[in-house]
Amino acid sequence: MRLTQRDVRATALTALAVAYYVAFVRGVDMAALSDVHVVAACVFALGLAEGFAGGDLFRVGDSGSMDRGLLVESMLATVAMLAATGALLTGSEVLLAMLVSDIVLLWAAGTVRHLALPRPAARAVRREDVMYRAPDGRRAAAARGRSTLRGR
Repeated sequence: MRLTQRDVRATALTALAVAYYVAFVRGVDMAALSDVHVVAACVFALGLAEGFAGGDLFRVGDSGSMDRGLLVESMLATVAMLAATGALLTGSEVLLAMLVSDIVLLWAAGTVRHLALPRPAARAVRREDVMYRAPDGRRAAAARGRSTLRGR
């Protein structure tokens, strides 16, 4: 399958989270980069936005069960939640680095999974969705053979 706009948005948000973290590590003098707690909250918010922008929230495999990619992403998301909570509570730079790397891994796993998915089948057209032209040029609905015109 090909990448979609959701994947592009997720890539941009992931790059923004990484850039924010790199600016913090390099010691850029900004108020928004002053504390580990602030950076952890911002990176976590960007990670959540990336997940919502690029994720398949309710995708279920053909067999009705979760596929391996979703299982791996669920485990990575759990680790990201734990790392974010730890970084917010303790102010640990190690947990912040773990959060950023986990967000990048989540993005990579999601992108690879989206590329590996088969293309969705074209939606079948139901008879009720098709509009026919009557012999006199007027539109008539196919549903139950009724015309869309009043009185008929």
